[in-house]
Amino acid sequence: TIVLRRMTSSEETPSRLSPPQPADLLHVLPVRNTDIVLAILFGALIFFADHPAEKVLLTGLAVLQLIEGRVKFLMTPLGRMISVLLQLALAVELMRVNDPLNSGVASPYYPILLFPVVSTAAYFDIVATVTVSMAAGAASLSGLLLIDWKRFYLDTESWHTLSIRCLLMTTTAVLVNTLGKAV
Repeated sequence: TIVLRRMTSSEETPSRLSPPQPADLLHVLPVRNTDIVLAILFGALIFFADHPAEKVLLTGLAVLQLIEGRVKFLMTPLGRMISVLLQLALAVELMRVNDPLNSGVASPYYPILLFPVVSTAAYFDIVATVTVSMAAGAASLSGLLLIDWKRFYLDTESWHTLSIRCLLMTTTAVLVNTLGKAV
């Protein structure tokens, strides 16, 4: 890594180039308190996951969350959108492998769809925020296409719960986007 620093007028021009010191590297990639907390929380999720596939998918989500804002490509609009789409795909697959019917509809991991939604709300405008939150809602409902409706059904309360989940995703996204603009 090449670290270029601007010298102040009181500094002398160095006679030779020296490698960056550990403090310089920490300045380039500082470890934030939130990184430590996220690593611990994801570690707990991975530890408590029942199946190896869940552990792999959670690890993928953890890596994406922890490198977001650190990798130059992921700081571009295209990079952020690719990250959001990867997070959505990993979250949907995590929900699917955890559900006994392989649909993801009954998975306890459904709040994980908020990760890409909140990421979008923090970095993009309201149109992108609502679009991604609607995509997350559609992704959470996409498992309904995999259910054999001749053998299973959802009662009224289940439909109500699915509706509330989708509406809360969009509401959360709009609130995060609005609060982000206020700060």
